[in-house]
Amino acid sequence: MKILFIAFALLLLTSGCHKNSETATVDSSFPNDIGDTWHYLVYDTTIVNNAATATTQYNVDVTIVSDTILAGRIMAAVWQYQYPDHTDTSLVVQKGDTIKFLNNDINLQLKKQYIFPFKVNSSWPYTLCDLYKITVIEKTAIQVLQKTFQNSFHLTGNAGCPDAIFSIDEWIADNIGIVKSYYNPFGELLLTKHITNWLLTSYSLRLKL
Repeated sequence: MKILFIAFALLLLTSGCHKNSETATVDSSFPNDIGDTWHYLVYDTTIVNNAATATTQYNVDVTIVSDTILAGRIMAAVWQYQYPDHTDTSLVVQKGDTIKFLNNDINLQLKKQYIFPFKVNSSWPYTLCDLYKITVIEKTAIQVLQKTFQNSFHLTGNAGCPDAIFSIDEWIADNIGIVKSYYNPFGELLLTKHITNWLLTSYSLRLKL
């Protein structure tokens, strides 16, 4: 069974979304260099039996710490997410016009994906299941805390497999990355869920020549 999972994961890496072409390149406005760092303030609301029981806030630091080579000589950037009580890691692969965030485990399961460059009204499956799609609905300025981010694309929609559906709203600014993200797992079968709202507080990115 593990062999089938690995084979399927590699198939995801080598195949594009919708109309990828082998010669397409990822838009340079997507930051993906070692040393790039983002700092977020996260509001986390716990839902038990469809009722909010508590809201906490904490900080998460996201840093691109290294590169690694996957099977098939596929290059991936290692993104580290430092939470107050644990560390998470994603492997980010760029191929054609598609950017995939993968779990750092033997199965390389797809967490989420983006099609660059963003275009208003474009849409694609956000996760492995293609039952639902997210859509770029506008390009706008958005205020996050005390800072306004120009040229931010607003992505919205439902995602996830039938037993784990969630809604997602993300605002992604050119040359900066995600400046705001709202995640609501309304379709999960778990009795306890977490609605999270991520707000970018600061960032430090490698200058692109």
